[in-house]
Amino acid sequence: LQATQVPAQAVAGQPFLPESLPAAASPPSPSPSPAPLPVPLPPSQSLRIESPGSVDPAEARSLVKGWEESRETRSAPATAGGTSVAASADARVDASSGSAAGTDVAAVAQVAESHGLPPTERQDIEREIARVVRMRAGVYIDKAAHQDLARVVLVTAANFAYWSIYQNWRCAAQRLGLDWAVVANDDEAYKRLGSNHAIPVVGHKVESMVGWGNVKLDYVGWNKMMNVWLIMNLTQLDVVFTDCDNVFLKDPFRHGISLGDLIRSESYDYLYQPELSKRPPKGYKSPGDGGNTGFFFAAGSRKPAMIQALFQAVVIEVDSRIKEKGHGADQNIFWQVFNQMRSSKGKDGPWGFKCAKMCGRNPTCKASSEDTIEYCGMDPFVHPTGWDDADKWVDTIATYHSNYATNEAKIKKLQKVGMWGLWNADTKKCSVKDGS
Repeated sequence: LQATQVPAQAVAGQPFLPESLPAAASPPSPSPSPAPLPVPLPPSQSLRIESPGSVDPAEARSLVKGWEESRETRSAPATAGGTSVAASADARVDASSGSAAGTDVAAVAQVAESHGLPPTERQDIEREIARVVRMRAGVYIDKAAHQDLARVVLVTAANFAYWSIYQNWRCAAQRLGLDWAVVANDDEAYKRLGSNHAIPVVGHKVESMVGWGNVKLDYVGWNKMMNVWLIMNLTQLDVVFTDCDNVFLKDPFRHGISLGDLIRSESYDYLYQPELSKRPPKGYKSPGDGGNTGFFFAAGSRKPAMIQALFQAVVIEVDSRIKEKGHGADQNIFWQVFNQMRSSKGKDGPWGFKCAKMCGRNPTCKASSEDTIEYCGMDPFVHPTGWDDADKWVDTIATYHSNYATNEAKIKKLQKVGMWGLWNADTKKCSVKDGS
């Protein structure tokens, strides 16, 4: 695969906003706001502007202040399909004090400022994120038939350089009757996806095909974590995020499949994919201290303030590492933050939760259910990562994440499990049964 050229106006580091947005639907009454987060934004996170073409810090602070004040009088973000709205960003502002019910306003403003994001664009991007994910929530096209997953939204990410890999993933998902939203990491992908599937990013746009260790991939990871955080913050929906090189052989949400059963149990705040380069021995149990952040479930509805705080801490740390060290992979940082929380023994920290309880194990400390993150690993025998011999197990695996490889090497892995070539680039159609 070759990186595809995109329009010259797509400039990395500049926030993207479509030139025109759909007319806002009449907003329904907001649901109750989430409880305040237990800790303030860490004071050590200074407001910095380092993106090309961004405004100077003094002007940015003024803009952010104006943005926060304007939230008191703005209308709520648009929604689609008549679905009731969980607390919008606007509804979470206390008009008497100008402060947020959580730390989301200050934190989002801080990170947005560091990427040179004007408040008027922020408002429109929030509206678009809320509108698109509410339209796609329910995981399936036939939403009426799957009410038990009505609060779950499936999200992937793509740029135009990875367009063929995304289209291949799309054909597999479409065959299974799934519905999803896409984090569009560059302008060309946004244009081709269309405004009813594409989620705009607030950070750096990445137009090229990049591999592990490249800071551009770190920007892609930042965009992912930031958008998952925003989805939960704006809608309190549950999010399943998947990389588009994690292809679905079977419906991962159906009864009898690990991910689907774990979600339907309504017992977990976070589900992760164990990171294993080869098939583990029989009876393997994941230790719970690491996993792949290219395929996970985050429950935005169970303990909304706490899960938002965890992702907030990750977003801020990724942002800080990239600025201070020139790199910051979201996967490593997510688990560093998570393990700091696990080992804190209940001490306050920026991650919201005080204790962690992995499935089948005792909690790391004693705390209320609200203060304890309950999490579990997906079955690694059903949701494998990068096994070179995964073709031996195609009858028993539901998904295959073609990692431990970069770019073209991912395609070879997908070919081995019969999950490449689902998209015909000549006819512009899926070449699998029930695809189009």
